[in-house]
Formats: sequence, C-alpha cells, structure tokens
Amino acid sequence: MMDVSGLPGFEAIRLRFLKRLNDKIAVIQDAFAAMTAHNNPELAPKLALARDELHMISGSAGSLGMVQIGDQARLCENLTIAFLDRLDPDIAEMQVQYEHFISLVEYIQSK
Repeated sequence: MMDVSGLPGFEAIRLRFLKRLNDKIAVIQDAFAAMTAHNNPELAPKLALARDELHMISGSAGSLGMVQIGDQARLCENLTIAFLDRLDPDIAEMQVQYEHFISLVEYIQSK
C-alpha cells in the first residue's frame, strides 16, 4: 500500500477523524455498558449502532495510519455481527475486545 501520510491535507484529515472518533466511541461505550446489564432489552439495538460505527472506523483507520485501531474495530465488528446473527450468549469475548478497542482509542487520543 502506498504511504499517503506525506500528502497535502493528510494531517488535517487524520485530525478530523480523531475528533469525530469521540462521537463514535461514545456509541461503542454505550453498547459496552449495555453488555453488562442482565437481560437488557436495549442490547441488540445498541450493538447494531456500535456495529455500524465499528464498520466505519475499521474502513478508515487503517488508511489514516492507525492500523491497530482499524484491525481491532474489525474484530469487534465481526464479533458483534456474529452475536446479533445468532444471539450467541458468549458475551465475555466481546466485552474483552470492546474494552481493548476503547483502550486503544483512548491511548491514541492521548498522544
């Protein structure tokens, strides 16, 4: 893949992505919180919103030099899709991966 980080405007695009990531991470954190509530009727809709945000992040992050965030977003997205498709009760792995994703984003934003 071609390195585009030196192209004019790249840093502005990257900064705009990081700023918009705050709104996206709030949706993902909301879904994460819903996972911990027993028999939460809002879980599936919140996970569907998180899935959509994770999909957008996974598609953009890698091309902006944030490959690890993109890969982790894709992993969370795939786990969410699998959960929603069959309502698999194994939510523990999703919680671990969502928590890792949120930590990665917070780390990148703190730099």
